[in-house]
Amino acid sequence: MKRIIYLTSLLFAMLFMVGCTHNDGDIGPWWGQWKVEKIELNGEPDANYKGDFFFRWQSSVISVVRSYPNSHSSSISYGNWSEHDGMMDVEFKEGGLVYEQLGLDKVCRLNIIKRDGREKILEYKKDDKTVYTYYLKTW
Repeated sequence: MKRIIYLTSLLFAMLFMVGCTHNDGDIGPWWGQWKVEKIELNGEPDANYKGDFFFRWQSSVISVVRSYPNSHSSSISYGNWSEHDGMMDVEFKEGGLVYEQLGLDKVCRLNIIKRDGREKILEYKKDDKTVYTYYLKTW
C-alpha cells in the first residue's frame, strides 16, 4: 500500500513539474515582462523618460504598464499583438491610454530591430515622421 501511495505521489509530482507555464504554449522570445530601459526620439535620448514603463507579453495579449513607485500604483493598457516578417502589429483594446504616453497609437506596427535573449529593440514610426525607439530588458 505504501508503495502505491509513493508511486502515485511521484507520478503527480512529475506531472506537476512538466506543467505548462505559458498560456496557450510558448511564444518564444517575447514571453514575460520587459522594462523599457530608454527611449529615443528621432535618434536622440528622450530626456523626459523616467524608466517607469513595462511591456508584458503572454499568448496573443500585450500590456503596457506605467509604474508609479512613489504611490505604489500603476496604469495599464491591454491589446493584442502578432509578429511576422520582422514586424509586430499591435492593437490596444482595453485599459487606460498608457500606450499613448509612450508615443504609440491604438493600432500600430513596430519594426523589430533586435530580439536577442535579454534585450529587445522596437521602433515605431508615427504618421508625423517622428521615430520612437524603445530599448527593452527582461525584468
